Amino acid sequence: MTIPTRGITYARNKSLASVSENTSFVAFIDDDEVPAPQWLDELLWVQQTYNADVVGGPVTPYFVEKNVPQWVLDGKFFERNRQSTGDNIEIAFTHNSLVRADIFKQFTPVFQDRFAFTGGEDVHLFMGLHHQGYKMVWADDALVTEWIPKSRTNMQWILRRGYRTWGSHSLCEQEYQPSVKIQALRVVKGSLLIMYGLLLLLPSLALKRHLFVKALLQIARGAGTFSGLLGRHYEEYKVINSSGDDKNPDDADVTPSTLTLES
Repeated sequence: MTIPTRGITYARNKSLASVSENTSFVAFIDDDEVPAPQWLDELLWVQQTYNADVVGGPVTPYFVEKNVPQWVLDGKFFERNRQSTGDNIEIAFTHNSLVRADIFKQFTPVFQDRFAFTGGEDVHLFMGLHHQGYKMVWADDALVTEWIPKSRTNMQWILRRGYRTWGSHSLCEQEYQPSVKIQALRVVKGSLLIMYGLLLLLPSLALKRHLFVKALLQIARGAGTFSGLLGRHYEEYKVINSSGDDKNPDDADVTPSTLTLES
């Protein structure tokens, strides 16, 4: 009996290994997301319109628990940045993207296993594609909705995710842009984030809670930036937690989904 290997990258690479040689495009979505009816059509339309190699799209939150803390809603901690359709982008994510299948043939494996428990494997892949000159564009109508469980609507999870994601970005950027100038800019950015968070911290105590959490989030992001610069991997997915209504509150990206399109 074959014992399955744990880790995000192993699941993603196994999915890609099953892709037919006749596949033209591979679409990615996470297992805790639901696509809009026109999702795939929009991705394909933008790809054809702009002759793109990679197309990324937006993710909006849907809270599973009805009684979401008001500070979470006020802080918009689960809302992601959006752009206009056709805009060039420098990064994409496997929570909503479309990629030319031929691109994957140059990688063995596609997703590096050193990111198996840290996440950031998609940041590493797409940042590399950008630096190789592949055309990456945004499709703002290719909408995906992410289901947010109760176990994520707390300060600890929000700060931990901010630390990890900014650390992953910093680590990958260090690999693709190792120049002293770029790394110095990253040090400045990390320092400014921490200082900005500290400046907001005391005033926010007298205001609303979401402002206090936002101040702490800036500090967490700054700390994550320095962690990435030092080459440290924060293994967010190493331990699987369980909490009543959620079989695995930290399992985003653990069971990725891919859709292949043949010409």
